[in-house]
Amino acid sequence: MNRLALPRVGRKLPTTTSRALLAAAVAGVVVLASACGSSSTPAASGPGNQTLSIALADKLGDIVSAIAQQKGYFAQQHVTVNLVAAANNTPTFVTSGQSDLAEITFVPALSAAEKGQSTTVIYATNGGANGSALFAKPGTTLDSIKNNSGCKIATVAQGTATYGFAQIYKQTAGLNCQTVTLSNAAAQEAALASGQVQGFITTPQYLGASLAKSNLQILIDSRKPGDLAKYGGQYVNAPGVGFWGLTSHLASKKTAIESFLKAWNKARLDVLNDPNGAVDTLMKTDLFKGDDRSVPQASVTALRAWLGTLTGNNGFVTSDQWTQFLHQAASYGLANFNVNDPAFAYQKRVDMSYYTDALGQPAS
Repeated sequence: MNRLALPRVGRKLPTTTSRALLAAAVAGVVVLASACGSSSTPAASGPGNQTLSIALADKLGDIVSAIAQQKGYFAQQHVTVNLVAAANNTPTFVTSGQSDLAEITFVPALSAAEKGQSTTVIYATNGGANGSALFAKPGTTLDSIKNNSGCKIATVAQGTATYGFAQIYKQTAGLNCQTVTLSNAAAQEAALASGQVQGFITTPQYLGASLAKSNLQILIDSRKPGDLAKYGGQYVNAPGVGFWGLTSHLASKKTAIESFLKAWNKARLDVLNDPNGAVDTLMKTDLFKGDDRSVPQASVTALRAWLGTLTGNNGFVTSDQWTQFLHQAASYGLANFNVNDPAFAYQKRVDMSYYTDALGQPAS
């Protein structure tokens, strides 16, 4: 679940062709239709069939949709879900109307609202603190980075949770480092390998398995409750990542969105209740075919660590939780960010009717 989600570092060095494809994805022009592999049940046809487009940085960022697609849950709800791999341009795909929903941090939704566009948050997939972990070369410690007066930490674009937690880690871990923004995870790992940076921040869901094979260390691991509590900052449990879109656009797609949420939540429960079965399902998808089982296992392990504690209400965002998110976002180093900006108010930016109409009232 993207946070901003990042392309996975592959098991093979990129070829010229794969580099070109990655560059195209980063430019936001590669549209990957079909939600993460072939479904075991064809999409239902007929007058009730609906379509929904969801933008995210990389399809690996939403393995819940991959499971829902593979197990036919979307087809059962008569909705065809297309995932769009838009890289750092994910927010633009939504604010331009090219995609119905984004599955990333809520910060770009606020930035768009600040510029006069009406955006709406409908579901929180996880807390923003869960979107970041600090990777480094073997033998590196937090103390060795702290003692390096010229240290640099790589991240991705400003406005993402990844960038935001670079700023938070500077405070909570005492890292007085320059933040270097790069386009994607592959560029971050290359910068670390060449010595241009001393560490980089990304989501362990994407890189945990492949980086373990590269013998890299995770110095701050957001999957560990101790690290999350120690380094995540004051608002560590704020619901900072999830589904949002243009207000008017979402209203026109309300039925499709509710169908999507029903199927997505069913797959979410599969991850929580049957993790081995979830890995089995992912191994059948185009995302993971041919992979070692440890690769989807790393994604499921990370996801389970987050989904079980998600805002306490399985995706439902309360007014108090939204306020916590705004305070968390205020730590991201964004220019002129004001927690009390009327454009950011819960009543303007959050609409839980999509959630309640699809899933009912959350448990108290």
